[in-house]
Amino acid sequence: MLKVLFQSRRSLFTAFGGDTVQIQKTAEALEKLGVHVDLDIKGEANPRDFDVVHLFNLMRPQETWIAARRAKEAGKPVVISTIFGPYTELDRAVRRGMTGWMARHVSPDRFELIKILGRWVVNGECHPGLSRFLLRGVHQAQEDIIAASSVLLPNSQGEAERVKAHFPEAAAKKVVVVPNAVDPELFTQDHHCPACAEVEAAYGNQIVLCAARIEPRKCQVELAEAMEGLPWKLVLVGKPGANSGEYYQRLQQTAARTGNCVIAGPVDPQRLPCLYRVARVHALVSWMETPGLSSLEAAASGCQVLITRKGDTYEYFGDMAEYCDPASIESIRQGVIRAYERTPDHSAMASLRERCTWEAAAKATFEGYLLAHPEMG
Repeated sequence: MLKVLFQSRRSLFTAFGGDTVQIQKTAEALEKLGVHVDLDIKGEANPRDFDVVHLFNLMRPQETWIAARRAKEAGKPVVISTIFGPYTELDRAVRRGMTGWMARHVSPDRFELIKILGRWVVNGECHPGLSRFLLRGVHQAQEDIIAASSVLLPNSQGEAERVKAHFPEAAAKKVVVVPNAVDPELFTQDHHCPACAEVEAAYGNQIVLCAARIEPRKCQVELAEAMEGLPWKLVLVGKPGANSGEYYQRLQQTAARTGNCVIAGPVDPQRLPCLYRVARVHALVSWMETPGLSSLEAAASGCQVLITRKGDTYEYFGDMAEYCDPASIESIRQGVIRAYERTPDHSAMASLRERCTWEAAAKATFEGYLLAHPEMG
């Protein structure tokens, strides 16, 4: 049996995100293929006890860098799910005050270092090896991670090209594109249950839904402003990001002013499929998505999807989605209207459910392991 060590950020379960779902579901699907998976978020596991070390997220190199160094020292093959979507455009467009000034006047790598220091001071995100990482620098640490990796596992071809553009050494690496995925039995338009009726009773059936952590990157304030005066209800599902308190306050003020925005907070994951099935539109008008797990879940559940082209969304959704510019309230507003009035393409939704499964993701991931550790084939 192939033994694989998953290593990811320490905040994986306290700052729940798309990578949390990706890691959990990929591990479950790999276990069904006969792969033994251990998950380590504290950096305490010994890589010598495993055949392959699987790292996640080039966007959080402060933890991944230490794990890559330890795996390399142990002589173990490394693969990485890159999950790479730089936030430079977002940082320069929406950040305010001194933070916004720094985002616009220092290099992206230097600003990432500032954000890491901020998480250390504000959130207490400190771990062994952080001081060495700070001396190394963000971009060089990311290059070290690429150098230590035998195989790159991006979620799209667009992400693969983005990694190669930022890190020239990546061009020589083996690449296996691993689709982000949904559970086709859970996220389907064909199943209604008493919980769906409860959701409809609570919110009605003229809903625009956004299921995402509440933070500037996801643009919930802008979405609420765009929907002011429209005849449909905006339902926002998710909790505020760790450092998004001011943004959440703006959202509350906007919701109170517009009158058609409900901040529902976090919901039971078992209730989320019902929200997707009852909603007419799911809007995730982010500054960057690769491609946005909730958009996939919503489309598989029969929702019309409104997203932006920033990131890898078109590679997944093509012409089955509506697109808008997150920097323009009017573009978001018109996108909501187009998505709400659009005729559902049920064949495209069914095709997406067939293509983007955790089984397919696990098979592609396993292919990456065999490339990294060919004697296990």
